[in-house]
Amino acid sequence: MYVDPFYTIEKFKLAYALEVAPMPTKDQWVHIDNEEKIYPPAIKRPPGRPRKNRIRPGDEPKKRQKCPRCGEYGHREKTCKNSAPEDPTQQQASTSKRGRGKSTKKT
Repeated sequence: MYVDPFYTIEKFKLAYALEVAPMPTKDQWVHIDNEEKIYPPAIKRPPGRPRKNRIRPGDEPKKRQKCPRCGEYGHREKTCKNSAPEDPTQQQASTSKRGRGKSTKKT
């Protein structure tokens, strides 16, 4: 069991060893006259779930998406409208653990 050296009985007793003076009553409070009135903020939090993605600053570089099927930038394999390359050396083997489509088992 780990014992934190900052939270010990000796430290607790040392922290509360001093006497704490009671608060004065409300009529003994110091009253300060302010000319300025403090209002709540004008902007309220919008309704709904917060944004999932952060808002990136303008000087941060954007990530370029490269299609693994055709090798072009700007889209992924799922939305690729280009035909698959004919050269088998250019095609990459699928690294996903799941097969694509339904399996064709013979019963």
